[in-house]
Amino acid sequence: MARLQPQVPRLLAAADAVATIDALGALARHARQARWVAPEFGDEPGMEIRGARHPVVEQQVEQFVANDCVLGPGRRLLVITGPNMAASRPTCARSG
Repeated sequence: MARLQPQVPRLLAAADAVATIDALGALARHARQARWVAPEFGDEPGMEIRGARHPVVEQQVEQFVANDCVLGPGRRLLVITGPNMAASRPTCARSG
């Protein structure tokens, strides 16, 4: 054990790296299976989400209805509510 002691920081760093790769790989695999897409960024202020899905809620209900969320010059504030997954208050999305 005494010989391994100097290597503990390296072993911990390696374990952390492997855990990160494993988590990212699992997320990527699920994203591919669920047909998630990466966001596209532009220069204009605003946000457009079409057919939004909740990855946890969708698995818990018989029929899930995807939602759209569009923010821009005509709609700069939108209060979004839903099941409490971690926060204790609604999310407020703002554009501009």
